[in-house]
Amino acid sequence: MLHVKVVGLTRIEPDVTPDLALAAIGSITVLGALQASAEVKAALADRIH
Repeated sequence: MLHVKVVGLTRIEPDVTPDLALAAIGSITVLGALQASAEVKAALADRIH
């Protein structure tokens, strides 16, 4: 499980499914911009800080 902290741009590629993102990402903190599909952002909504 990843706990991601980024300053700058974070990009989750379009081929990453919401299920894969949930299985791999425990939390994500972005001081900048997060680019991901609407589905992935919705799946990770409670893990994005």
